[in-house]
Amino acid sequence: MPTTKKPRGRNCTPPSQTAGRAWPWWGLDEQQFWQVHRSIIVNHRHIAAAVRVDDGNMHLTLRNRSEKLPVSRHFQALFKGQ
Repeated sequence: MPTTKKPRGRNCTPPSQTAGRAWPWWGLDEQQFWQVHRSIIVNHRHIAAAVRVDDGNMHLTLRNRSEKLPVSRHFQALFKGQ
């Protein structure tokens, strides 16, 4: 009998689409790790800044990192009021 492998990468269903099912990013604490884009999960304790670039666009900068990570519109609500 074949075993079922857990999907990885693009085959995973984002938390927004799980409709009450378990957090799909196996082994990660959903209180500590936030999905900010369909292909990006970050440890929220390492976020240095969330910057709105223009209408509808936002990016994150992590501590001790120079690259800017995009935040999809769906996940920008995580940063409202902060």
